[in-house]
Amino acid sequence: MKVIAVLIGPKGLVMLGNLNNFSTIVYILAYGGILNGITKYAAQYKGKSEFSNYFKTACQIILFFSALCTLFLLVGAPFFSKKIFLKEGYEYVFYVLALTLYFFTANTFFGAVLNGFKDFKRFITINIANSIFGLIFTLILIYFLGLKGVLLSVVTFNSASFFVTWWLIRKDIWLNFSGLFSKVDWKIVRQYFQFSLMAFASASFVPLAQVFIRNNILSKISMEAAGYWDGVNRLSAVYILVIISIYSPYYLPRLSEIKTRIEFKKEILIAFRLILPAVFVVFSLVLIFKSVVVRLLFAKAFLPMNELFLYQLIGDFFRTAGWILAYIMIAKAQFKTFILNELFFTISLVTLSFFLQNRFGLIGNPMAYMFNYIIQFIMLSFWIRYYLKHKFT
Repeated sequence: MKVIAVLIGPKGLVMLGNLNNFSTIVYILAYGGILNGITKYAAQYKGKSEFSNYFKTACQIILFFSALCTLFLLVGAPFFSKKIFLKEGYEYVFYVLALTLYFFTANTFFGAVLNGFKDFKRFITINIANSIFGLIFTLILIYFLGLKGVLLSVVTFNSASFFVTWWLIRKDIWLNFSGLFSKVDWKIVRQYFQFSLMAFASASFVPLAQVFIRNNILSKISMEAAGYWDGVNRLSAVYILVIISIYSPYYLPRLSEIKTRIEFKKEILIAFRLILPAVFVVFSLVLIFKSVVVRLLFAKAFLPMNELFLYQLIGDFFRTAGWILAYIMIAKAQFKTFILNELFFTISLVTLSFFLQNRFGLIGNPMAYMFNYIIQFIMLSFWIRYYLKHKFT
């Protein structure tokens, strides 16, 4: 993030933000949105004969959707260059993304299985190894190719990490691809597709909302302002990802296997007690030392970001609290409720952002973010009480 900020500045982050939003949607589509489903069923059927059918079906779904996305990118590269970068000449980014997509989906798939198996030691080892490898890979691309290297790193470093993952799991007995091209088990496909709907909603709604908000800032304020807003959002994404990455490998498999209300309530309370105090401390430190954080992770040119932090961090706190409750929808396959939640609060975020930006300027966007996730947390709190009382099974 530091290298990218220094190299391309606030204006460049706007272009990079569009590419990140686009690639996020493509990645979710490429593995069919079944990642959380893989983790759930790996946890549920670990060591049982049924797992081989879920493994085979997941592979079939991923192969199909990855092929569609690859074709989609190869054919549409000129169009995406104009829409994402607002000019021609960036088609190569989408060609490279298309040709490396299978490596990304395989890497993500294997990680989801290990997560479901609660093989935390290797899951963490793989993630650390992939992070180090991804950092080195990205810096090499940036050093030799400059801005082109930045763009290529966004769409390839996750795919390049596949080779690290494969080396570490290559001898696992569950890596059985026999019957891969046999008859599709449509019953299992339907089970997975519940998770697809949730993933597509989560993956597409938020990036699309960010595109709308970013374009509104561009048209009503300036490109530099959009860069400052993008910087704060990028920083949010990093520390929220760190927090979620620490706990989600345990949390989703654990929620999936719980059978009683008492255990369920206990697990939710444990999550709140472990996560929220740590989140509060981290966010408070970021707020106190925001100028140092901006200079350290970005550059001096990004110091106007400082005025956006307070509302953004409050919003991040309640977004994290809401994540603890929203994961219950995923673990218990409450896909209709999850999609409605994502859709409603995405529309709410965009609407609030447009309204508060017109009233207060750039700072209206993090204000909207804060209000949106406070309201979402309150609504989710009411929902979880109702669910545990009337629908828990």
